Amino acid sequence: LRRVKSYIKVPTKEVEEQLENFCKLCTYVSGQYDQDESFQNLNRHLEEIERGQHDQNRVFY
Repeated sequence: LRRVKSYIKVPTKEVEEQLENFCKLCTYVSGQYDQDESFQNLNRHLEEIERGQHDQNRVFY
């Protein structure tokens, strides 16, 4: 995420704070997604970070 952030222009302090808040919500799970175990690890991770939340928004890349 640090590398990506270095290419994002933040014209104001407010935008910089918004970017920081957004980055705090981002996570990354490494895996071999042709293997069931990797999907199980991803599912566990998602369940953990979404526990107690009513709304979930996911983006996979």
